[in-house]
Amino acid sequence: MIAEESIYIPLLKNIKDIVAISESDIHLVMEAFKPKKLSKKEILLFKGDQSNHMRFIADGCLRSYYINEEGQEYILQFGINNW
Repeated sequence: MIAEESIYIPLLKNIKDIVAISESDIHLVMEAFKPKKLSKKEILLFKGDQSNHMRFIADGCLRSYYINEEGQEYILQFGINNW
């Protein structure tokens, strides 16, 4: 696996832990999942945005939250490594 493909290692390991996957399926997964690196505090989706993609967190943590009319923030969920 070349260096650019090493970002897929956690995703492929996660899949292989659940099901058997052929070499051709591995290539399909790598074509379907495009790496996106976010900076700390960078927002992935804004209110009203539609997500048409599956996500896999190889490293780090994401949170889903909303802010009510009074400005209070409510965390709905966290996503962590290999989630």
